[in-house]
Amino acid sequence: AYTQTLDLSTGSYFQFTPSGATTVSFSNAPASGLATGFTVEISGDGSALTWPSSVKWPSGTAPTATASKELYTFVTTDGGTTYYGKLAGKDIA
Repeated sequence: AYTQTLDLSTGSYFQFTPSGATTVSFSNAPASGLATGFTVEISGDGSALTWPSSVKWPSGTAPTATASKELYTFVTTDGGTTYYGKLAGKDIA
C-alpha cells in the first residue's frame, strides 16, 4: 500500500498517479473559519483509494476509483476537521 499526502499549504490543485492501493491524506489545512476548496486530479490505474475519514461524501459513500482520469473537489471550513468531497469528473479523456 502507498500513501499520498497532499500539503494544502502548497496550492489548491493536486495531481498524482497511484501505483497500487493508495491511502490519501491531507496536511496543513487552513485556519478554521476560512472556506477553502481544492481539486485533486487522479490518473487512476483502477487501484483502491482510501480517503481520510474526515471526508464526508454524498450519500455517505466514497466513489470507487477507476482506471481513468478523475477529478475530485473538496471544501473545508473548519480547519480540516471535516472535508466535503465530491467526484467532479469521471472517465475524462
